[in-house]
Amino acid sequence: MNKTLLTLACSLLMCATTVAAQTQSQVSTNEPTIKEAKLITNRFIELDWKGSQFIHNAGQSKENNSFSATDYFEVLLDNQLMVQSVPWYWNITDYPLNGVKINQNKTTIRLSPELTAEQMKALQEGTSRLTVRIANPAVTGSDGTPANSSVVYPVVYKPYYDKMVTSKTGIPVKGSEFVDIRTVQKTADIIDVILSAAPQLIIEKMRTSNVFCIFGPGEHSYNIPEHRGIFIRDAWNRAEGYGGFVAATSACNVERNGTHPADYYPEGYASRYADECILAHEFGHGIHSAFNAVYPEGSSLRDELAEAFANVTANNMWTPYVREGRGGSEYFATLTAVWYNAMAEGNSAGCNTREELYTYDRKGYDFFSKIFSSYHMVLDKNWGDVLNTAHPSSR
Repeated sequence: MNKTLLTLACSLLMCATTVAAQTQSQVSTNEPTIKEAKLITNRFIELDWKGSQFIHNAGQSKENNSFSATDYFEVLLDNQLMVQSVPWYWNITDYPLNGVKINQNKTTIRLSPELTAEQMKALQEGTSRLTVRIANPAVTGSDGTPANSSVVYPVVYKPYYDKMVTSKTGIPVKGSEFVDIRTVQKTADIIDVILSAAPQLIIEKMRTSNVFCIFGPGEHSYNIPEHRGIFIRDAWNRAEGYGGFVAATSACNVERNGTHPADYYPEGYASRYADECILAHEFGHGIHSAFNAVYPEGSSLRDELAEAFANVTANNMWTPYVREGRGGSEYFATLTAVWYNAMAEGNSAGCNTREELYTYDRKGYDFFSKIFSSYHMVLDKNWGDVLNTAHPSSR
């Protein structure tokens, strides 16, 4: 081979090598890779994807709400195949929420049935092994590059809730790793104020069925494991809490924004509901659920609540959302916050303090006086000065 041909051959080889390297780099960049697989409760496995690219077929999402496959991921416990429900997926990049940007690229796998106490103990002690594998080539990166189905990822035990306090009334309060323990304690204290004069039947029911959960900066309300199945892509950035037997809100709402010490949370971390205690509202939903469970149809208290709500409906009181929301549930939750003077002025269009409630909705006032304390006027020192300049007569 003469010198010219040798030079040309070397050039072609170098070019091919460069193209191959670029192609390999592109494949490794776009190939879906699990950064960490975590067992966050006895029912949920969370997959944190590497990078921010959208992963196709990584679970049910707003972009693919009809996704129903359960065989895209293989979960093994000591080499035994675990049954799972349809996984959920979301991809959120640099979205500012409550003053802090959210960056999450996650799939949540729900085990069915959940792991037993014995299985959880064995995993924590290291005598059992849980793994996950991307088993279907339909799981692809943003450019269609399939995942490597031969890679087996170990699932580490990393509970979502790493802080828990039980209120004096017996309600568990849990916080994620991003929540300060002082906020968890404050939530428990506020719950005790709300329940300070509640009927014992309600408290006993809530001790066995209710829990309150707090999420922190960089999280949204669907990060709560129990709420991941109701993730709605076009509404996730609106809700700052959910109510019911499992209720939740943000740490910044509990602390009422800037009233928490600087060492608690990042600068600028603030609730979008500066003058409305979402904690009280969402916990009110939980009280309502317990109330319905212990007071049957036809009982005097159940009839009194029905009469108050019928009066509201007949006279177009409050806002349509409060008046029409979920068969009286929003009415109950809203008046829980109003009772403790922790409702933003104008949000309910009726009134925002207990004193005003007496005039504006007397039937509601009379009912809630049998559920809540007439002594405690505020939930916490941070919730003692909610703006109140307009009154029912001037609205």
